[in-house]
Amino acid sequence: MKNLCIIFGGPTPEYNVSLATATDIIRNVNTAKYQVFPVGISRSGEWYHYTGAVENITTDEWLSDDSNLAAITAADLICMNIDVVFPASHGNYCEDGQLQAELESVGIPFVGSSSRASAMCMNKSATKARMDALGIRQAPYIVVGVDAHIDPSALALLTYPLFVKPSSAGSSIGISKVSTSDELAPAITEAQKYDDIVIIEQGIVGREVEVAVLEGNFRNSAVSIVSECGEIIPGSDFYCYDTKYIADTASYHIPADISPECSDKIRQLAMEIFTNLGCRGLARVDFFVTANEDIIFNEINTIPGFTPISMYPKLLMHGGMTYGEIIETLVEGA
Repeated sequence: MKNLCIIFGGPTPEYNVSLATATDIIRNVNTAKYQVFPVGISRSGEWYHYTGAVENITTDEWLSDDSNLAAITAADLICMNIDVVFPASHGNYCEDGQLQAELESVGIPFVGSSSRASAMCMNKSATKARMDALGIRQAPYIVVGVDAHIDPSALALLTYPLFVKPSSAGSSIGISKVSTSDELAPAITEAQKYDDIVIIEQGIVGREVEVAVLEGNFRNSAVSIVSECGEIIPGSDFYCYDTKYIADTASYHIPADISPECSDKIRQLAMEIFTNLGCRGLARVDFFVTANEDIIFNEINTIPGFTPISMYPKLLMHGGMTYGEIIETLVEGA
């Protein structure tokens, strides 16, 4: 039996999403193969081995369950004989590579991309520059620095509505849809609450299409899987944080309502992006598809959600895998 550590929480705006992801992973682990060691990280960055009820993670009561908490550090995972870690945190601290760097420093294998690849993918401006170099089509955009100065000539090339987003953030946190020039400055101020660097991106009219990439070891064989394409209908002005996790107004369609030829191109492109960014293990790759089926890359997420409404597991389960098999494939690959 392997010792599997599942890490959740952390100093991230996506703390609550992480709790939901970790809870679902813990509940679906094959306990005949893995002994689970939940490790929670507080909002201020303290690590704890948590041995209490899983339900307390869901409700964020785990940190007040003193009798089931033991303060630890990343190095203590070695003393706990941890074989592999599944990072179940989202946003800053995990998706930006900080957590992965700590695990790399103590030599413990973990699910997902390296610290370097994670940092690249979390940084939208860096990812966009890489995509430009590869000739992969994206929405027109400009990058706004710390001083919030916008080059008027560059802005003039964009057409409203625009989307203003932090360069490094997930779960659509800090994103605003801007329809007029008067709304632009407040949107930049909101985005800079989460990152000094901001992206201003032209809105694209089209379908929101996602695919799941999975690498690992499935039933004792190495696998590299790109899922069927799925489509998100936000049910709101855009697919924001509230739509994803609170209002739950979005609907999901697998397969997406696109031609087989377009689907094949998206799946090939997703694997090309995954490989060129140095990713491993897992990622969700998001695209826009216009009415005439032009394919436009949106973003890549190296620690996609595993909540009940998350697209990543939905896409792979549509292909015939169980939730538990997805987890096991990733853990064995790591």
